[in-house]
Amino acid sequence: MNVTKGFTLVEVLVSMLIMGMTATGLLQLLDYGGRQYNEIARGWKQRESLSSLRRACRQAVATGNTVALTSAFGENILSSIDTRLRLASLTVRPCLPRAWFVQVRLFDDANRNGREDGGEALPLTTWCFCDRRDPS
Repeated sequence: MNVTKGFTLVEVLVSMLIMGMTATGLLQLLDYGGRQYNEIARGWKQRESLSSLRRACRQAVATGNTVALTSAFGENILSSIDTRLRLASLTVRPCLPRAWFVQVRLFDDANRNGREDGGEALPLTTWCFCDRRDPS
């Protein structure tokens, strides 16, 4: 009787296949978790940059510096926070007696080309701020 010790080639191949499938599944789980975390973080950064833009516009209107509200002003605020959020236009309209409507058109620059492409536009945002200066 011939007794050999060890595993056969079929057993080794089957165990390698199972280990490969297990490792691939774990790597895909890690990659999916990373993508999910990045999307959550991107949403927070978007809300933070939108809030910063709103606060800066409110401060400019409250101090009576509405001429400073330009697209360059908005881009400067948005670029200080590293997001894909970009400003397409910023419109300022006075409303009597001391209210101002600030309307911003934003887009999510997914391909980072600096231009608004189809499908990147975000809903139009309009804010109303009051001029807090002393009426003179």
